[in-house]
Order: sequence, then structure tokens, then C-alpha cells
Amino acid sequence: MPKELLQINTQKIVTKVLLVVLLLLAALWSFFVIRWYLGNTLAEYFNPAEEKFEKIKKNLKKYEKNKKKKKKKKKKIKKNRKKLKKIKKN
Repeated sequence: MPKELLQINTQKIVTKVLLVVLLLLAALWSFFVIRWYLGNTLAEYFNPAEEKFEKIKKNLKKYEKNKKKKKKKKKKIKKNRKKLKKIKKN
């Protein structure tokens, strides 16, 4: 019958060092795996480039339209003032 339990003698310094190195490698590997997984997940759900670009484009169009409207209003106001001055003079 094969042995199901493997026992390691941890009294030797070589085995202690080997176990510590393996533990550190596992911790480092898990750090990078978790970092990669979270980075991909967040990038998938929160892609700012697509939405922000469209919002900026839309806001610029609104700004340009409002700017044109304001210029037209100013021109109308100036014309009306000139008309009023002419009327007052007469």
C-alpha cells in the first residue's frame, strides 16, 4: 500500500530555506496573478476612453451651438439699440 502522507524533516537548514523560498515564490506569483485579474476586470467594466470621448464630443457641440446663439443675440441687441437711438432722435 502506497504512503498517503509524505513527511519532511524540517530540522535541516536546507529544507527550511527551500520551503521559505517556495513560500515566497508562491506569494509573489499570487500577487501578480491577482493584480492581472483585477486589472483586466476593471478595464473591462470601466473603460473610460469610449464614454468620455463621446461625452466630450457632445459637450463641445453644445458649447459651440450656445456660443453661436449668444453671438446672434448680441447682434440683435446691438441692432435694436441702434433702432431705438434713431427713433429717439426723431
